Amino acid sequence: MSPVAKELQKREADAWRNGPAHVPSPAHVQFKPLAPGEDLDSMNRIMLQALEESSEEWVPRGSESRRTPLFEWVKEVLFLPTTNGVYGPENPYRDNGARKDYWYVSALAQHYSAVLTDTRTFFNGLPTMVKGGRFLVKDSVAAVDSLRLAWQKHMQEGDHQKHSGYIQKLYEYYTDLNYPVADYSQLILGTAIAVLGNTLPSAFWFILHLYADRKVYEACREEILAQVVHSRDEDGNSVRTVDITALKTQCPLFHSAFKEVLRLEAVGTGVRGVEEDHMLDGKYLLRKDALVFMPLVSQHFDHERWGADAEEYCYNRFTDKTRPRVSNVSFRSFGGGTTLCPGRHFATTELLAFAAMLLLRFDIVPKDGKWVIPTSVNAEMTTNMPAPDFDVDVEIRRRPDDEDVKWVWRLSESEQAVMLGDEDEHGNPKA
Repeated sequence: MSPVAKELQKREADAWRNGPAHVPSPAHVQFKPLAPGEDLDSMNRIMLQALEESSEEWVPRGSESRRTPLFEWVKEVLFLPTTNGVYGPENPYRDNGARKDYWYVSALAQHYSAVLTDTRTFFNGLPTMVKGGRFLVKDSVAAVDSLRLAWQKHMQEGDHQKHSGYIQKLYEYYTDLNYPVADYSQLILGTAIAVLGNTLPSAFWFILHLYADRKVYEACREEILAQVVHSRDEDGNSVRTVDITALKTQCPLFHSAFKEVLRLEAVGTGVRGVEEDHMLDGKYLLRKDALVFMPLVSQHFDHERWGADAEEYCYNRFTDKTRPRVSNVSFRSFGGGTTLCPGRHFATTELLAFAAMLLLRFDIVPKDGKWVIPTSVNAEMTTNMPAPDFDVDVEIRRRPDDEDVKWVWRLSESEQAVMLGDEDEHGNPKA
């Protein structure tokens, strides 16, 4: 960041920290277009269109199956639907070079010729850059510069006007404050850490848990099937229509299975600054200006709140009436308060839609006939959702009842927020 941008950021932070709750900030600008409403619906529809188009190639018609490492496949098929939705269909990541500059490749994936093996990536070098070791990952720094210049070109040529309301509002905010375009472009690049670095691993873990346990698979698929509307077109062909909004509001087990993945797999850490000396629980003195780190693993695996099986995946944990009710404030996968993830509704819609498309149309089986849930102990804590320590080789098969069927995926307008955390039950936080 330039000295000008750093000074502007310092002013923003001081005004936000010392002023009233309504002081403008980038958080304000992001929450508005990403909250349930017209802007979010537009982003979701663009994402769904790209997802629907790509689904026809997941296993081409006439092919028996597709063999692939699951995580690499998820990254491949979700990259463009995700970026098209968040940034707009004209976003720089449409370019293969930009995608190569951004994404990293696991060691296992490099054995597969269909997967990019270029190590010159932004994401791959991010942990080292965060620790101050830019000189150790010069290729990754070059990738950052390349992506920043791509965004800068977009801004200078006015292409941001073709992007989502989210990007347009951020552009207006930063230009009104006289941020240099190079710095604003770099800030936009940074949003990809959440947009891609969190969403795509979340999709991998969700799909893995859905298919690895037949009971989970059948329960969730049955709920989704109940939302499918059957009809025929003018030529008499079978048409099946799914309203994605119904997946968020009418499928409690499916939604519980999703939240349970986020609870179990998330490795993020909440951070808070101490405003004044405070004695916590009568035992712990928190000094003014200290930082308090709160790992999600400690909160999400707390037996007092979640029970003795807190370390286990229980897909119906959030719907089981026999369990003591756990306050949603204990579910922190999307953060909370003023640092609540503004993109949680978009990510939820995409992941539920992606999983539903798979459950309704495709079978996924492990290569060796036995599911293995990977560990993630070696994952860097750069993102909230970790990449797996090793990939899972699978075979993706089109279901026999999917032949000669036209699928229609629609999104009805909805102002209703999905209940993801405490703030969604009691209104959006003061950002």
